[in-house]
Amino acid sequence: MSRPRLPRFSRAAWLLLLTSAGGAIGVGVFGVVFNLYITRMGLSSTTLGWILGAGTGGAAVGVLPAGLLADSWGRKRTLILGGLLGGPATALQCLTGSTALLVGTAVVAGLGTAAIAVVGLPMLLEAAESGQQPALLATGGALAVLCSAAGSALGGWLPAAIAGPFGVLPNGTAAYRATLLLAIASSGVTALPLLVLYRDPHHRLPWRRTAHSLADPAWRSLAWRVCAIVGAVGLGAGFTIPYLNLYFTEVIGITPAAFGVISAASQLLLGAATLLSGPLADRFGIVRLVAATQLLSVAFLLALAVGRAPAVAAGAFVLRQSLMDMTPPVAQGWLLGLAPPAKRATTSSLLTIAQQLPWAVSSVAGGSLQATVGFLPGFLLTATLYTISSALWLLLFRGYSAANRESAPNWVK
Repeated sequence: MSRPRLPRFSRAAWLLLLTSAGGAIGVGVFGVVFNLYITRMGLSSTTLGWILGAGTGGAAVGVLPAGLLADSWGRKRTLILGGLLGGPATALQCLTGSTALLVGTAVVAGLGTAAIAVVGLPMLLEAAESGQQPALLATGGALAVLCSAAGSALGGWLPAAIAGPFGVLPNGTAAYRATLLLAIASSGVTALPLLVLYRDPHHRLPWRRTAHSLADPAWRSLAWRVCAIVGAVGLGAGFTIPYLNLYFTEVIGITPAAFGVISAASQLLLGAATLLSGPLADRFGIVRLVAATQLLSVAFLLALAVGRAPAVAAGAFVLRQSLMDMTPPVAQGWLLGLAPPAKRATTSSLLTIAQQLPWAVSSVAGGSLQATVGFLPGFLLTATLYTISSALWLLLFRGYSAANRESAPNWVK
């Protein structure tokens, strides 16, 4: 019996995976530390909501122009532009205590995030050799999750490690600031090989032709379905997900370091689940898989909302995230595969804007809800909207790929 072999991805694919890994480490660190850094500076939960909302709002505003730009100007150039916008703006967020400047730089960082987000999935699809798309998408998703887990663990450990040698408090602004700046630097370093070695295979198109393609009826039929299913998730997530670290430290009563360990464990399980999403989609179909895993995640979200014992809350947190987040890499690739190659960056931008714009609104509302009436209403709103998204997957996409089989690539059918 021959031994199983890992897929032999192209050099371009590995460069993209390396860049994604560095970025995921930074995201993991920020997920644990940034909210704590803001509140440690004495800013309120409402202010934190405005900062988070400004970032997601900037991403939502910039994502459609970024998608059109990527389809007309080139994927790599758009990626570099995103780094030049997002990197310095995010660093400045870690160096200022001005609320106005924090909100303003969050908008600019959101614009950079938009440019990076819309090109990542199309670039990965274009770097995959024939027949390797599902494996590459699952690998990319799992690698991002595992590196984010490492970042979460670093986010819980680094402040204390920095505090000792420099004589600062482990839960003080100085230790948190240094941790965040190190995370930004690691993301930049891992992107350098891509900037030097990656060759963009995308054939650039005139801007006007790219913009006019939005009027295509077939693309619009796909677009509104994407907006419905992704928008419900984005709107629901903003009420609760950005504040889960505060929920654990303020309501459950655990330390930031302990939450970092829980987040890391959650990401490790999610990485394994993401690797399984490809075979599971082949067996059950992507539509039924997404609907089922989202609905199961709602049960654990509600358990997290009412459970006060740290062990119960931690278990619910880990299982909720694994079920909810295991399918997006393959599911989004499936959705992009229904669009023509020349419109994939634009379709990717639609995926992002449909999630981020509602998230921007609900994250602001979530911060206000948390400050006034507590966490429970946000949990209930999130659970309701996740359930609606699952129902919309079944209503809008069951049989959709069969109806569009001629335009879909082989691996999507």
